[in-house]
Amino acid sequence: MISTQIDEWLQTRQDGKRKHGLQRMELVLQLLDNPHLDYPIIHLTGTNGKGSTTAFLQSLAMSHGIQVGIFVSPHLERINDRIRVNQMDISDGDFDRIAHIIQKAERSLPSDMENLSYFEIMTLIMLRYFSERKVELALIEVGIGGLMDSTNIVPSWISVITSIGLDHQALLGSTIEEIAIQKSGIFKKGTVAVCGPLPDQARLVVERVSQAYQVDLRMVDRDFSIVRDLEHAKYFNFTSKNLPLYKIEKLQSGLIGSHQQVNASLAIEAFLIFMNKIKRQVDLDKIKEAIANTSWPGRMELIQKNKVVYLDGAHNVPAVEALVRVIQDMNDFQANKGTILFGALKRKDYHQMLELLEKKLPHTELVLTTFSGHGSLDKKDIEELLVMHRVSFVDNFQEWINQWLAVPDNSWLVITGSLYFISEIRTFLLK
Repeated sequence: MISTQIDEWLQTRQDGKRKHGLQRMELVLQLLDNPHLDYPIIHLTGTNGKGSTTAFLQSLAMSHGIQVGIFVSPHLERINDRIRVNQMDISDGDFDRIAHIIQKAERSLPSDMENLSYFEIMTLIMLRYFSERKVELALIEVGIGGLMDSTNIVPSWISVITSIGLDHQALLGSTIEEIAIQKSGIFKKGTVAVCGPLPDQARLVVERVSQAYQVDLRMVDRDFSIVRDLEHAKYFNFTSKNLPLYKIEKLQSGLIGSHQQVNASLAIEAFLIFMNKIKRQVDLDKIKEAIANTSWPGRMELIQKNKVVYLDGAHNVPAVEALVRVIQDMNDFQANKGTILFGALKRKDYHQMLELLEKKLPHTELVLTTFSGHGSLDKKDIEELLVMHRVSFVDNFQEWINQWLAVPDNSWLVITGSLYFISEIRTFLLK
């Protein structure tokens, strides 16, 4: 286990306050001999799709024998799973040891400077650990936004924007354009950026930022694309104009949903650019195998019980829209009675998320619940929702799930909402 002293230190930094600027990060990294300069980095941001794209990239790198580190948030089981090398979590011992090093470095900061935040500490532990493990590629997810995020200290080779939509407006801005400025803030001068489908307002911002920073911008459906197989929807082909040798046919995504095929294409394009930079050959068969075998906890994750249970962290409106499309497209969902168990954070647009589920899935039962901590919906919010929406409420999701599983029928259950909720549910289901 991680030591009590380090755990308590981290807990004191979970005040929810966002600290601006990278000066603290710069000073601590100097004290650590700048470990973030020791390996190539692909930096990923996006309203949705970061985790899935990271998972595809990890699979692609490992399939080609590349030692790859990933940094994601939040964690689904324990804090260690935010920092992984070749799919292995950082050990308690390594976490504890490096955290002590960061703690010591923090004491050397100027007395008038704020303490490191929780996320800054996690980022620093990751950067040091990847250096120690001599990773050949680091896949680093932004925490929130991009421009003001503590991960933006990294000198990335490739930036990836998976999507841009309205989320975290209190921190990132109330318009698509403002959020696009934050996301494209991860672009580094003279590097390459890979972008997924963007609203027109966001695309214009991203194009202007890329021009200002002399970034080689690769846009889906312009510079690379997928073509879905009309006879077999699970298959798709990938082509890239910038890398004309590569046309990959009959790809199949290990992650469910047409949006995951797009995420897979972002990962393939970024991976091909990376391999071209390090002058390594790619194996097209290994690419196909890697994409087909990719999995990611909490993204339409099938939990093997006596009935069909999926976990999906659809934690904002665009993610719920993607979930709805998956449910509408899958025969298994259409053929049997279904229920959605929903748990959300009060800072999210949960009204619109529920309205989408009600309107698009009228024959699906909606059940609302709450979970511990992290700003989950409280009693007042729930009472309002019960009046305004076609939902029922359960205050103990564990008892409710056990009762649902005990009924011997062919019905299905999708558990969705906040990733914190999915983490809590997942721990319970996998006991």
